[in-house]
Amino acid sequence: MRVVEINVDRGSDVFRPNHKRVISMYLDLVHSDRIRSVIGRVMSLPEEEIDDVLGRVMEHFVSRHSCITTVLREHFDSVSQYIEPGAVLSENRQLLIGANFTKEYSIESAALFNPSIVQHPDQSRLPAGDIRVLMSLRATGEGHISSIVFRQGVIRSDGGIDMDSPDNSPSTGKINYDHLYAKKLFLLKLIEMGCHSHEIDCIIGRLDDHFTMAELEHTVADLLALHQDCPAMKAAVRHIRHLAQANYELSFDNQVAPGDMVIFPMADSESGGMEDVRMVRFVEDDGWATYFGTYTAYDGFNILPQMFETTDFRSFRIMTLTGKCARNKGMALFPRKIGGQYMMV
Repeated sequence: MRVVEINVDRGSDVFRPNHKRVISMYLDLVHSDRIRSVIGRVMSLPEEEIDDVLGRVMEHFVSRHSCITTVLREHFDSVSQYIEPGAVLSENRQLLIGANFTKEYSIESAALFNPSIVQHPDQSRLPAGDIRVLMSLRATGEGHISSIVFRQGVIRSDGGIDMDSPDNSPSTGKINYDHLYAKKLFLLKLIEMGCHSHEIDCIIGRLDDHFTMAELEHTVADLLALHQDCPAMKAAVRHIRHLAQANYELSFDNQVAPGDMVIFPMADSESGGMEDVRMVRFVEDDGWATYFGTYTAYDGFNILPQMFETTDFRSFRIMTLTGKCARNKGMALFPRKIGGQYMMV
C-alpha cells in the first residue's frame, strides 16, 4: 500500500450564527375573540392613519423581507373570514391587518452547527480544478426550533475554500401538498408508528391505491360526520393527518440564492425542529445526479425519520422514511447502490 502524506492547515473562516437573519411567519392568536379584537382595532382607524402606520411598517421591514407585501396579503387572507360580511377595505387596510398577524423569527439566534457538504449541481464558470459545493447546516433559533439552511462556496484547486456570505433576507419557499400518496406505504408507516387500529383501516380502505391530500380530507370529513362522538375515530384522523402533512413538496423562486434558502418546519411532525441533515449526491447508472438529505423530524415528543430529495436545490420533495429500520435518529444514505440496493448507516 502506498502512503500519501497530506498536509492540512486550519483556515481562519468560521461559520457563526447571525441573529439578524429572520423569516416572516403567521402570528396565530388561536382564539377567534382575540383575532376579531385585533381586526376591530385596525378597522377603527381612519384611512389617513392607516396609510401612515403601514408606511412605517414597510420602512422598518422591507429591508429584511424582499416579498413583504405578498406576506402581509397572505396573512390577511388567513384571517379574512373574521371580517364582517360586506365590509369594504382598502388595499392598505388589508395589508395592515395582515401586518398585525405577522411575526419575525430569528432562525440562527441560538446556534449554527452540524454541517454536511456535497458537490453543487452547477459546476459552470470555474477555473480548472475548482469545485463548487453546497453545505447544509442545522440552524437553531428562538425556542430552540431547528431548521435547515445552506451555504454555497468553492473549493479551489490549491486547497483553499471560499464560501459565500448569505444576506439577511432568507426565504422559506412555497409549500405544496398536491401530490400522490402511496396507500400501501402510507399504511405500513402508520403500523410502524404504532398507530394501527380498526378506525385506521376504515379510513385507508376507502382510498384508492394512490390518493391526494384533497381526497384524504374528503374521506376524513365524511367519516368524522358519521362518527362525531367516537374518540377512536378522532385519534385515527389525527394520526393520518400527522403523517400526510409530513410528506409535501417545497419550491423556491429562481432568484433566491442557495445561501438565502431555509427549509423551516412546515408539518406538525416537524414542529419541534428539523435536525441534523446528512446530504449525499447520488449518481444513477445513467449519470443523472439526485441529492438526498436524511434528517430527523421532531414534534417535541416523538421523532420521525425524514428525507428530502432534489435535483436542483429549487424544488424539494419531503418524505417519510419507511421500513423496519427507519425508527431512529442519525441515519445517512450511501452515495450509490451496492448489489442493486440502497444502503444506509
